[in-house]
Amino acid sequence: LILIGTSDGLFGFNPESNKVTSYSFHTSAISSSYKEVRSISSISQHEILIGYTDGEIGEFDIINNKIRSFELMDEIQKYINYNPVNCICRDDQNTYWIATTNGLVKASATTKQVRLFTEDDGLPNSHIYGILPDADKNLWMSTNNGISCYDVQEDYFRNYDVSDGLQNNEFNTGAFFKA
Repeated sequence: LILIGTSDGLFGFNPESNKVTSYSFHTSAISSSYKEVRSISSISQHEILIGYTDGEIGEFDIINNKIRSFELMDEIQKYINYNPVNCICRDDQNTYWIATTNGLVKASATTKQVRLFTEDDGLPNSHIYGILPDADKNLWMSTNNGISCYDVQEDYFRNYDVSDGLQNNEFNTGAFFKA
């Protein structure tokens, strides 16, 4: 199944059957809606999170082919409400890192604690497009004011911009790749 996020919602393409299926976000037993998809994040083999432009996160249930509300949504809602969810990743401590247009949200599934990082915490800009963890568990982020590396152990941001040799300060893509 190939998942495709569009302004009209989430679609799945099955290359074997050549069939396209649309998936709606089920917020309750009787209501569902189509939302503009901003990001699709494969967290594990069975956990796929969908980030929407309205600041919500859905969890795609592969077995039942349905989208339900993400388990931590209530805890993080005040931090991402109406801010597009650009990227989501999870570390080995079961902490979710969510890139939004309003900063970086850290949400622990274990403790249910949530923290929002902005320029006040050292980010070069709160508009974060993508996140990529490295082998040392640091988080590399593309922003609209350079690249930032968050040292999780030291709770510190190292920022890079044109003065460090980057060709531009705007990195408006979540398309990071680890080779």
